Amino acid sequence: MFKERNNITCFKCKDALCSSNEDLLHPELQRLILAKGEGKLQIPSKSVYLVVKKAEEFFRIVVGFRKVPQSDPNIVNQIAIRVMRELNASTLFPTLWGTHLFEQNITTEELHPTQLIKTVVKRFLQMRTKSFSKFFNDSLVDVDSMSSKNFKTKLSHYSNE
Repeated sequence: MFKERNNITCFKCKDALCSSNEDLLHPELQRLILAKGEGKLQIPSKSVYLVVKKAEEFFRIVVGFRKVPQSDPNIVNQIAIRVMRELNASTLFPTLWGTHLFEQNITTEELHPTQLIKTVVKRFLQMRTKSFSKFFNDSLVDVDSMSSKNFKTKLSHYSNE
């Protein structure tokens, strides 16, 4: 997620992605992130965690129960819209709801907090769908046990669904 910070031009929005006194992530979650990343990962804000948690919940609803990825190329945007409808944006990113609230992107006319939520959701879902697709494809095809013709046939059948 923090690679996305390079694409965000607003310094206040960049700072809102990281844990701060106003938007502090629970200490147990902080310890887990530090242990998993061996100290190399940055601690996200509580708002980022809540957005990602809700996005994962909707991802599992849409994709997880069937255990088959949908062929809809717009699935990331659909889940992002569902997450935005479910979340109360005014409770997320409290550091942005003061004087920064009325700053908006001129091209889209969206408030910065709304744009930040959409950015977090879309980035997470892009990574999650790639991970799920890779896992699904690996479990679907055992390349070592089949001929190349059979592999190409299965690949063409499953890629068109």
